[in-house]
Amino acid sequence: MLLSAGERVAGRFLVGRLIAEGGLSEVYEVHHIELGSVYALKLLRADHPSITKRLLMEGRIQAQLTHPNIAPVLDVVRHQGRVGLLMPMILGKSMAELLARRTVIPVAESLELISGVLCGVGAAHGAGVLHRDIKPGNVLLMVEGDRMRPLVTDFGIAKVAEVGANFTKVGSAMGTPGFSAPEQVLDAADVDARADIFSLGVVLYRMLTGRMPYVSPDGSVRIGSVVSEVLTPLGDADATLPPDLCAAVDKALAKSADDRFADLPEMARALFQKRPKLLARVLAPSGIGPINVALPTLEPEDEEEERMAALVGGGLISDGVDALVEAAQANPSRPTLAPVPGNDSLPAPVTGPTKSQASAVPDQSDSPLGREGKKGTPWVWMGLAGSLLLVGGSLWWGSQQEPAVMSEPSGPAAVGDAPDGL
Repeated sequence: MLLSAGERVAGRFLVGRLIAEGGLSEVYEVHHIELGSVYALKLLRADHPSITKRLLMEGRIQAQLTHPNIAPVLDVVRHQGRVGLLMPMILGKSMAELLARRTVIPVAESLELISGVLCGVGAAHGAGVLHRDIKPGNVLLMVEGDRMRPLVTDFGIAKVAEVGANFTKVGSAMGTPGFSAPEQVLDAADVDARADIFSLGVVLYRMLTGRMPYVSPDGSVRIGSVVSEVLTPLGDADATLPPDLCAAVDKALAKSADDRFADLPEMARALFQKRPKLLARVLAPSGIGPINVALPTLEPEDEEEERMAALVGGGLISDGVDALVEAAQANPSRPTLAPVPGNDSLPAPVTGPTKSQASAVPDQSDSPLGREGKKGTPWVWMGLAGSLLLVGGSLWWGSQQEPAVMSEPSGPAAVGDAPDGL
């Protein structure tokens, strides 16, 4: 359900207007009630554990990649069970909107803009993050006087080089048709920086020619076009372009990752060999080290079993509850997040009691019920069975299968989800 203008969100913001909407999220202009400042809020349409996890991953990545060419994330906001990311309201448009209006961008301006994109993506790569969805709609253009500063955004399907941070199943296709590298179309889980290099080549090709490099015979761009179709070399698309530039872009667009540039610095040296200022900008150290994006997770299953054993206190539970617990243990729940009471911006893990808490439950020595329980009163076991039912029910509820994750198109300068149309 869409939010209404004037609706209060998280007790701190008032909704101004709907900026954009996609299949998974909506983007609103919101106003801080006390400060009067204006922000963009990307809010999920529904509360599904796997989608929520991905949004929080996106927020953690962008919040820690503090760079002039990466759109920042300021906070996590929760509203009526839905999770959102709070971001600055950017004065400007997306690159997709710029290309829709101007179609072709001159060489000097294209290289100026793409150098900023390379700076942002390079900083992410240096921190161990692959974007995997670079396209004009995911590049915002902040207006600064008579210039535009590119801001890379939407790390919703990013891959992080640390254990447990990549949620992509083997064999999954992920990204945007026409912009995703061939190996990413075939298996998005097993890609490296060269997949982002391919996407950057597509963006630059599109800026310089107004066309896409891999197009089906009927003129359409499909998810498999980059695999099945033949590249139209940049020089053939526009014979007036400099040969060294054409060679660099064509190399970035090679079907085989081994035939592309090994990394972004190598690509930058080929693109900006005659523009030393742009090259120096791209090669400058970002100052960003490895980032921590590990989301809160449940404890290992064996520890979960130990807690349940402590709660059961000898197995005095009904067969129905026992069956529910067995089902939950056979398919452990995935991590879910809940707000810390009194603080909408900080996520906290939802888990069962800790070992110390679990071992303390059967005792309850500070309460009359606990004292009676030591004498064998059946009420305490009924209470324990009820508690276990709640624990097992929550585990079962979270264990439902995740849907396939697809990339949403992004658009307006407030980090929206409008289609590229490119």
